Amino acid sequence: MKKTIYIVVIIQCWLSAGLLAQTQNTPLPHRIRPASEKKAGASVVSKDSAEQLPSYRSWVIDEVTGAQTPQDRDTLLYNYHQRSLQDGRTLGVGYLGNLGSPSYSKLYFEGYDKTEFTYWDVLSPYYKRPGNTLFYNTKVPISNIHYLSGGSGAYKEERFEALISTNVNKRLNLAFDIDYQYARGQYQSLSNKALNYSVRANYLGDRYELHAWAGNNYTLLSENGGMSNDLFITNPNSPSLPSNYTAADYPVKLSQTWNRLRMQQFYAANRYHIGYYRKEKKRINEQDTIVKTFVPVASLVFNSHFTKQSRHFFSYDTAFVSSGSKVRNIDTLYSNVYFDQAPSHRSSLTEWRNTAGIAMREGFRPWVKFGLMAYISNVNRRFHLPTESGISQINHNATSIGGTLTKTTGKYLQYNLGADIGVLGVDLGEFTLSGEVSTFLNIKGKQASLTARGYIKNEQPLFIEENMYSKYFKWNTDFSNTRKVFVGGELNIPHTGTQVSIGVENVQNHLHYGADTLFSQHNGNVQVLSARINQQLRAGILHWNTQVAYQTTSHESVVPVPTLSAYTNLYLQTKVSKVLTVQLGADAHFHTSYYAPAYEPSLMKFYNQRQVKVGGFPMSTIYLNAHLQKTRFFAMYYNVLKNTGANGYFSIPHYPLNPTIFKVGVSWDFSN
Repeated sequence: MKKTIYIVVIIQCWLSAGLLAQTQNTPLPHRIRPASEKKAGASVVSKDSAEQLPSYRSWVIDEVTGAQTPQDRDTLLYNYHQRSLQDGRTLGVGYLGNLGSPSYSKLYFEGYDKTEFTYWDVLSPYYKRPGNTLFYNTKVPISNIHYLSGGSGAYKEERFEALISTNVNKRLNLAFDIDYQYARGQYQSLSNKALNYSVRANYLGDRYELHAWAGNNYTLLSENGGMSNDLFITNPNSPSLPSNYTAADYPVKLSQTWNRLRMQQFYAANRYHIGYYRKEKKRINEQDTIVKTFVPVASLVFNSHFTKQSRHFFSYDTAFVSSGSKVRNIDTLYSNVYFDQAPSHRSSLTEWRNTAGIAMREGFRPWVKFGLMAYISNVNRRFHLPTESGISQINHNATSIGGTLTKTTGKYLQYNLGADIGVLGVDLGEFTLSGEVSTFLNIKGKQASLTARGYIKNEQPLFIEENMYSKYFKWNTDFSNTRKVFVGGELNIPHTGTQVSIGVENVQNHLHYGADTLFSQHNGNVQVLSARINQQLRAGILHWNTQVAYQTTSHESVVPVPTLSAYTNLYLQTKVSKVLTVQLGADAHFHTSYYAPAYEPSLMKFYNQRQVKVGGFPMSTIYLNAHLQKTRFFAMYYNVLKNTGANGYFSIPHYPLNPTIFKVGVSWDFSN
């Protein structure tokens, strides 16, 4: 016991030292979405029956409250090949065509929640933070390696991931994971390199509970500005084009231009449980034994989260167009040029959030049917942003209070209600009220679930969005608060493989980047409606899974969405010699054509445009997934129908998907 206490103290001291060494001020991004605020339309997947896992428990935590939510790690055979694709995240994804590039979901209700340092938001599927990392408690060590590869030679893309997790004893677990990506790119000047890793520990004692996390994210994006001539994709046989060319020959707007991002984080969530020991009779080794079981009644909570983020946009694509013009090549792409030097813009944000709270535990007495938590959270932010006079430092402070009311057990009713309200500082008046209520139905003798969700938000504009100074963009504007009201629901019928969801949101004073790439606000209301159905069908070894989403918006120029988005997957799945599970099939992502948001590399933002439509073609693959004992692997032929559709195979304007390439991947599980 003393050894365990020493280890916990060392970890806590190490985290505290790291915080003090970094800065005196800082924490986490803007707002962490409560578990109750799930977006409508989660996908339906089936588990691999061949998977044999060691005995372990895994979960994620809420970064503000420290509450645990059970979540399984990725061990599925189903659609393992989609792990290597940005497209595999959902029905429609807009991105630059390369693994690890900036992206957004074309399904409105699956959009990311903005953070204070918004540059990282477009990389949200990849970067690590405490709230999207699994914590473990396992009886045997867990270790796993993923390796993905696509293309060849100078255009190859690779991704290597590794995880190691082991328990020191039954209460203390240590874990480390790493994710390295290097996508050289099929097109000129479009390579991505990323290194993300984290080390963490969790101690689960009767009285004391600790989740400690430290991590680093690094990304270097080579920006080409998109294609300068779309005919290479939309009309490859045009007489105006060269007779012989490859994807590497497509002309692009930029070269020698980069975005570099870094993020460092330290996090510690502490809980001290108040409760009592209850004597229980248990059958151990065929004998009745009296054991003491700790029953937590309430918990004292203190969490601390330090985050340091930076972004650097720079370009060496500065050769003059002609010797006497004094106009650099990159300058010709922009309407405004505010100074003559080569573009090099640095910005950073340092945050420290501390949260203290008290929680009453659900079920410590039979009549206590719910859990209750109240907390107060304080955040210090320090911005370093470019201005006309140089780099300026701006300090912000904000305090908010919040609470949750939850019921996670029960045969007929479960719920999760949350509130978060800014009471002091720059976030004064900002609030989120959210709720999720689930009940269970009996359909033909089998259980189904019905869930209703909703929220009301009053969001202040982000400081970094209201204040911009760079070589090509400059504004300093005060915007009104954005107000959002959402209601939706979901019906899930597992025994028929059916999931239906619907949601509608009204947004007042919607903030976005307009067609002129300037940050602007729509003074009025925008309504967005989405309905989605996921259906799994099976006849023997033949499977057909389909997902379809319908979306409509009252102002397409403000919130553009495709009317229909779909994913269909037809495959055979069976066992060979009782040890090898095989999934062989073809799948496709499709959405109707629409004016999809375009990408501006100097802002690292997606902006609305009304000039070019994308969509109307199937992004399709032919694949083989296999599982043998503790090994998964896949082989895939990507974008096999790339020449169908009138708009070409663009993901967003001027950024095509990768051409037809061959991809492979393997996952080794070394768990004992």
